[in-house]
Amino acid sequence: MAGERGHCSRIRRAHFEGVLRVLLFNWPWYASSVAVVSSGTLVLQSFALEGWMKVAILLLVSCTLFWTMASLVVSHWVYDRSRLCRWDWIADQFPVAPARAVQIHAGHDETDGQLRRIFPLSHLLTWDIFDPDCMTESSITRARKLAPARLCVVPVSPAALPAVDAAFDAVFLVFAAHEIRSAKTRERLFGELRRVLRPGGSLLIVEHLRDWRNLVAYQGFCFLSRERAFGEQIQATT
Repeated sequence: MAGERGHCSRIRRAHFEGVLRVLLFNWPWYASSVAVVSSGTLVLQSFALEGWMKVAILLLVSCTLFWTMASLVVSHWVYDRSRLCRWDWIADQFPVAPARAVQIHAGHDETDGQLRRIFPLSHLLTWDIFDPDCMTESSITRARKLAPARLCVVPVSPAALPAVDAAFDAVFLVFAAHEIRSAKTRERLFGELRRVLRPGGSLLIVEHLRDWRNLVAYQGFCFLSRERAFGEQIQATT
């Protein structure tokens, strides 16, 4: 029956799989950081600079080195060491498995196989909402190129999801909402999620938040604020 769940054994990940993906997707930023730190250090060691110039270069090198290391350490903790990306916690959110569900991503996805393992008897669709007009970050383009091809993924428009009203018991939106930079397009997506989700259905969103922690670790201005993320979620499900 559709309400059954699979056995949720712990997901095994390579020790540095997550942080290596962050490096691959954002390598120009990290290469620039290495260049800044190396060049700044060389200048400090090679030239007798005036006090203010020395302080300015030292501050630039220190800040660049801090943000580079902070992003790698936090990425390793979040994507490799925490429970988050083992995905077994998703089962705890669903005492009864959804009969029909859809998983939505923007081109790089690692939850589809895990959801099918957790809910083996659920009818699960996978949609790709990538839109080059509003998802302009080069990192998402690199992530899509490195992602393995999957035949079951259907490209869809975030503003017009291909399903009838109240079609799904659950919708999974994992690390995808922040890729839509346009607030208007994002609002249309959440309006569509409300339409295709049945009354009483579950919308599970996983996102980084625009707060001081992500500012320190990732300079995360592109992430959603807590108010906007939860506000849009509430509007979509009420």
